[in-house]
Amino acid sequence: MLISLLSLLQLLTAKVPGFRSMIWEIIRARSGYGENICDLEDQLDVSDGVHISIDDLISWLESGEYFVAAKLVSASNDLSFGVEDSTYLYMESEDDRLIEEVKAAYEETEVLCA
Repeated sequence: MLISLLSLLQLLTAKVPGFRSMIWEIIRARSGYGENICDLEDQLDVSDGVHISIDDLISWLESGEYFVAAKLVSASNDLSFGVEDSTYLYMESEDDRLIEEVKAAYEETEVLCA
């Protein structure tokens, strides 16, 4: 099952109040497609992270650009999420309810604790 970053962003937008207005930093991205996505990857080559607007990111993804792998972290550091190889998603949050709601939206889920 392929997991798109766009579908995950749309789900989080519906589940997290104020999600689109939160300050986000993308800290990892690779194997992307599209002018904006590739520009972002280039910025990450020389920086540990890049601030990004969720509205901009959703717009790019809706236009056909994509990431095969990406990780985003909220500025408050209370939520991080991403996709890996378009087949795995991961999420870190102290909000157990949110994690359960995201898990319920996907067919196969596993909880891994580090």
